[in-house]
Amino acid sequence: QNVDTQLKNAIITGKTELVKTLLRQTDNRHDAYVEAHIQAKKDIIQIISVKENEGIEIPDNNLISRVLNELQQRINNVFSAASVGNYRGGGVKTLLESYGLPGTIRDNRGCSLLHYIAEKLKEDGSPAW
Repeated sequence: QNVDTQLKNAIITGKTELVKTLLRQTDNRHDAYVEAHIQAKKDIIQIISVKENEGIEIPDNNLISRVLNELQQRINNVFSAASVGNYRGGGVKTLLESYGLPGTIRDNRGCSLLHYIAEKLKEDGSPAW
């Protein structure tokens, strides 16, 4: 795995010491900052936002938009997989885990994953899950 992938995984799992180490090995602080916001890891946000000898960096509107857009894209990916009944083998479960999202997310209509599970049936009428 490259440093940025390791950093993303460290943020998702909340490994602050590893985050500190990996931040010294990359210039890609913005992607790390976006990931930390999506994961709501306040302690890691503070670690990332403190620049050496400069104090805390205030997020600008661009960064806020990136966080919201990335989160929406991830949610859309999960519900796209759910809408075709792809729950195993790289589907909903894998996406939720890799994105660090809870199973309680809702789509833009307010439907949960349970709504999608209940709606999707195989050709023989049995549930897709």
